[in-house]
Amino acid sequence: MTPMPPSRAFPGAVKDGAVDRAALSALVVNDPAALKMLETLVHPLVVMERDDFLRATGAPIVLFDVPLLFETGADAGMDAIVVASAPDAVQRQRVLARPGMTEEKFQALKARQFSDAQKRQQAHYVVMTDKGLDHARQQVKMILADIRTKLNRDA
Repeated sequence: MTPMPPSRAFPGAVKDGAVDRAALSALVVNDPAALKMLETLVHPLVVMERDDFLRATGAPIVLFDVPLLFETGADAGMDAIVVASAPDAVQRQRVLARPGMTEEKFQALKARQFSDAQKRQQAHYVVMTDKGLDHARQQVKMILADIRTKLNRDA
């Protein structure tokens, strides 16, 4: 069965052949049924793209940035999970600084996500991002070194 084109599912959200993210966001932010429809259209395409990418790459380590990893069950297909974490106040400040972000959108996003504590608890690794980019880079380097060590040991 061919999925419904986004222009039919979300009239007004496609302009000049491209998705207008702001218009689409306005259509789904307070409508759980519309959000579910969007996820039904998008998630299979994301999985297909990810699988195609994995088949095409020869890299021993591949990183995916998956915003709703746990919430969508995508964590089941990962060998290791790294969670970027920051205190609530820092997360809030960063999200609200994004163009087009409102308090209402922020609350809607937050309501759909596992808490930071839940994500950290399920992660194999946690990168604390509240002490600057250099500090985060050092943590990532240590995580990559650990993963490489495990790959070499298992080879």
